[in-house]
Amino acid sequence: MAKLSRKKIEVKRSADILEVAPWNDWCVEVESGSSLDVSFLYNVAGGRLIQQQLALLLRGQRSKRAVGNSVIRFLRFVESEGSGISAHSLLGYKKHIDRNLDVNVNTKTQLYSAAAGFVKRLMAANVIAHEVIPKNFKRVKRKASPSIFELSAIEMEQFAKEKEQEIERLQKEMGVGKEGAVIIKYGNEVLSAFHDGSLKRIREWEEDCEKIEEILREYGAEDIAMLGRISDFRERHGDWQSDLVPQRTFNVAIGVLYARFNRLLPTSLEWPPGVSDFLKSRGWGPARLAAAFFNNIRNLKYFLVAALTHKGLLPNVDSVAFYSYIDSFSKGNELGGVSVFLGKKRGRAVNATLSAKDPLCKAFMNLQKRQKRLLSEVSGGASWLRKERCELFVIYCGERGGDYRLKLVDPSSTVNMVRYAARDLSEDYPILKSLVKKITGKSFRPTIVAMDVAEGLPLSKVREKLHHADFSTTAGYALRVETQSSLEIKLRQFQEYLLSSSREGERRTGTGYLCGIESEEAVTCKGVDMCFNCEAKRIILKDTRSLSEWLAWVGKIKKSAERLKYNNPERWSGYWEVRLAEYESLISLCTRSEVEEANSLALEIEQHLPFLD
Repeated sequence: MAKLSRKKIEVKRSADILEVAPWNDWCVEVESGSSLDVSFLYNVAGGRLIQQQLALLLRGQRSKRAVGNSVIRFLRFVESEGSGISAHSLLGYKKHIDRNLDVNVNTKTQLYSAAAGFVKRLMAANVIAHEVIPKNFKRVKRKASPSIFELSAIEMEQFAKEKEQEIERLQKEMGVGKEGAVIIKYGNEVLSAFHDGSLKRIREWEEDCEKIEEILREYGAEDIAMLGRISDFRERHGDWQSDLVPQRTFNVAIGVLYARFNRLLPTSLEWPPGVSDFLKSRGWGPARLAAAFFNNIRNLKYFLVAALTHKGLLPNVDSVAFYSYIDSFSKGNELGGVSVFLGKKRGRAVNATLSAKDPLCKAFMNLQKRQKRLLSEVSGGASWLRKERCELFVIYCGERGGDYRLKLVDPSSTVNMVRYAARDLSEDYPILKSLVKKITGKSFRPTIVAMDVAEGLPLSKVREKLHHADFSTTAGYALRVETQSSLEIKLRQFQEYLLSSSREGERRTGTGYLCGIESEEAVTCKGVDMCFNCEAKRIILKDTRSLSEWLAWVGKIKKSAERLKYNNPERWSGYWEVRLAEYESLISLCTRSEVEEANSLALEIEQHLPFLD
């Protein structure tokens, strides 16, 4: 009887799979806009093979332009040095970016990582010799995305004073402390402004769309053909007058655009002369029109913000902008419910059930229905509908005379979408004004979690809302968010105490520090120049005057840096460079708005600083 033989199955490969990138005249195609120019590779050994590998690398990238530019930065360095790509040139590039003091360590890490990854690819493809490459920079642990409470700590403090009675009443009703009550009250008002304001703007956009639809339904095929022959819509010089068009009207202008471009409007510079000015005078700018004809950033930014501020969903930015589909909101199995599915690149997707009466469900379901219809009408839309999962946030954009196309919202544009929405909504909701230049889509999740924790919601419920697989992930996230949010309030209170204390006994030195030598008996003053290294110095973070002095000294030292290094290298490295580093470190602890506020005074202070030696 034959014995059973157990051994590893060996698969005989019948062929090798080689990726091929066609030659494209020293250009690399990206997702939109003009292609990347790599003509400088003509001067680099193996330039064509390097371009081919770069094109292959970008095929699998979601943000091709961003990744491509990071690699090209390294390739330009290699070309400028007159050397080939190797481990040695990679080490030179690492030293080159390390000398840039204006770039933080994490950014340097990303730049070097992109270059090192491309060099490894070239080695794997046998374009260059195999070598051991230098190690990357050590990353600094990144701070978690800030909540709204951290971004607007000053405004929240003022809010607490104005709403003192309401906050006290909330404390009694919910049985929470004052800090928790402030977080709940302020958070609810800010989120309501974002959410309700966005839904209101969506309804206004839907009215715009319906108005355009009513106009287009008036015209038949013959009318559209006649309107398409109008090439000039100016009152005196135009060729618009006919039996169909006895005078210029809003409806005719819309018909002309539809006859020319269908649903996909290019930049207004390519419209027939006179159309843009005529419509602008009636309150319809190019962006408003383009959004009513087909989706663009103008209307989708409100859908993004409305979804991110929904307390029952808590999606992240990518789930809404890139992984929402034309069937993400669908009729649920439960009576009166809507099933919501928002994908995610890594981790668990959002899979929730909302009430059919929820305004967000109605808004998204209307958008989905409209997007399906429009994609079936426009050129190139059918290919999107044939996809297994057709994305919802598809827009039409390009450059004048360039490559217009249907594409997904650009990954780099989501921050601006949220900030533009905040800017527009702040006209109706003043409480949002302090967040216009600070807010990002990543701020909403930690804000809602901080409010849930302050309200005493069990972590098991928080875990369900965050869609975390591991309970420890939720516990760590909730603790970090709660700590950061309440810490900002405590920091403000402590800074107020320090400021009041400094006004009583400590004096300013003009170096950005306050002098507390009277309370330090063992300390002997060594002069104002040594304040930065004195145990009696006092640092006040949230003080505009101190911040202005730090900015002034940083500006003065940087302007004199080359002279100071040349004249006395030892004093530079042992004194001025150390002092510069401390000032920059202190400035990094302040918010952007605080720095902007202190800048004007800093310029005045810098003019009166002494000559540096």
